[in-house]
Amino acid sequence: MPKRYLSYVIANDLSPAAAAAMRRNVELNGLGEQVESVPGPSDNSAAKPKVKPAKVKVNEGDACSLMYNHRVERERVDVVDLDPYGTAAPFVDAAVQCVKDGGLLCVTCTDLSVLATVNYPEKCYSNYGGVPVRAEYCHEAALRLVLHTLSTAAARYGRYIHPLLSLSIDFYVRLWVRVGTQPNEVKRAVSKTSTFYVCSGCQAFYEQPFGRLTETVHQPSGNVNISVKAGVGPNVSDKCPECNSTMHIAGPMWSGAIHDVDFVSRVLEHVVANESKYGTATRMKGMLTLAKEELPDTPFYFTPSRVAGNFHCICPPLDDVASALLNADHRVSRSHALAGSLKTDASREDIHDVFRSWIKKHPVKTECLSEQSVTFRLLQKEPKKEANFKHHSESVTASKVNLVRYQMNPTPNWGPAQRANSGKRKREQEE
Repeated sequence: MPKRYLSYVIANDLSPAAAAAMRRNVELNGLGEQVESVPGPSDNSAAKPKVKPAKVKVNEGDACSLMYNHRVERERVDVVDLDPYGTAAPFVDAAVQCVKDGGLLCVTCTDLSVLATVNYPEKCYSNYGGVPVRAEYCHEAALRLVLHTLSTAAARYGRYIHPLLSLSIDFYVRLWVRVGTQPNEVKRAVSKTSTFYVCSGCQAFYEQPFGRLTETVHQPSGNVNISVKAGVGPNVSDKCPECNSTMHIAGPMWSGAIHDVDFVSRVLEHVVANESKYGTATRMKGMLTLAKEELPDTPFYFTPSRVAGNFHCICPPLDDVASALLNADHRVSRSHALAGSLKTDASREDIHDVFRSWIKKHPVKTECLSEQSVTFRLLQKEPKKEANFKHHSESVTASKVNLVRYQMNPTPNWGPAQRANSGKRKREQEE
């Protein structure tokens, strides 16, 4: 791919104070318009001024208006970076229209109290077109809800998104997606959208895709014809087949891959080669390595400690659980979103069978259990197959995951601050 050089950056904010601060920073860093003197001819005539265009142009105004002004194809931009306070939802429609084909859309959302909890399902639906999950994998669900919003917004204009990197970081989510225009890719979006039935007891989940695709390749042209049919729901009732607890619906949300492994690999190579340029290079390497190793086609993760809590048993080591799943011919990886987590293509029943086999060697007391409890119902089933806990060569061992990913908070009460007050309100408070 040929190198492309930066022409200029448009920095926008609606706040006059923020725009003024940006202008000061532009001048202090020498990124504004500059006038240079150019020597005249040998007759010592006056020097001719040469104007160098600004590398950063500051715009004070509404971000949506700015982006809509660039939605015509010849006016589109290479990169859009949305980083508002809270949700980026109000800016998504304009953003997906003003990015060039093959351009990059970066999105930050800090409203995890909406995306990653069930406190405000109505707010999550109004912002992102779906409802969140009440489970330990809520942070990955938050990423998938935002991706669903980007995908549906792009599809309205015959465009599609290709997720490059999607990260849950501390108190926010950060996504990088490539935007393009291609009818077949827009059709495929329906097969990458699903609702999920989530158990309120053991947190088992069952996926229901919105659509199924049939692709036909015509020879000798090589053209691909895509036929779309309605998705078939999972074979579950309103009660969980594992523990008979109530099932709740979550979504719709993006159910396709959330990372592009080739892209993540290239970024990781760049970071390793330029560590001295990044103050957080150690953590960046850890996050990118975990993202690169995540199973691409498997939604959601689990933690052995949470499953062990459901069984009221001693928690097996992470390596033992991973090895048991690998020895049963399942795939396993870590997840960047939560410490001590695993992703696997095994069903929740298969995961529970691993713990049922573990309990045979590490018994639990059942005398005081209620027959209506999740633990009692899970223990009533026998494993279909005894798990093999022998160490597997591809297991997720400590040496593989000894990466700086889950940093400690640098200061007390660290996190997002309150929304900035308007100048009028600030003056009233001072008076």
